[in-house]
Amino acid sequence: MEGANLRDCNIEDPSGLRTKLEGVNLKGACLERSNMAGVNQRVANLKDAYVKNCNLRSAVLAGADL
Repeated sequence: MEGANLRDCNIEDPSGLRTKLEGVNLKGACLERSNMAGVNQRVANLKDAYVKNCNLRSAVLAGADL
């Protein structure tokens, strides 16, 4: 998903489970205004990702490359 345009995306799971994006490559992706609350992005690559106004409440970012 390197360089993907995910602007205004809702990735939060409505059932309350954590969406799994472990190890995902979001290098240079546009995540502006996306809802990524509770998403598991452990060891993900978010280098140079645009996350302005992105909701990362309770997201797991352990080991992520920011």
